[in-house]
Amino acid sequence: MALWAGKNLNFEYGIRMAEEETKEEEVDLGVKLEKLVEEIKEVMERRSERIAELRTEIESIEQDNVKLENTIGELLKGF
Repeated sequence: MALWAGKNLNFEYGIRMAEEETKEEEVDLGVKLEKLVEEIKEVMERRSERIAELRTEIESIEQDNVKLENTIGELLKGF
């Protein structure tokens, strides 16, 4: 009986150790996931800012194009 009881305790100890390792892995994965989500948010914010900058540039270029088209149109009227 003592041998069986000892094996049972070792088995239960092994299960507890495995459960603790699993919990530690879950915590580690949770922390990694939080960091990853934060990094993704930062990237998305930077991209959003860059998109706004590019839109402003595009609007400026379009305005310059309109001015250039008007100038060209005026020059062509003279011919």
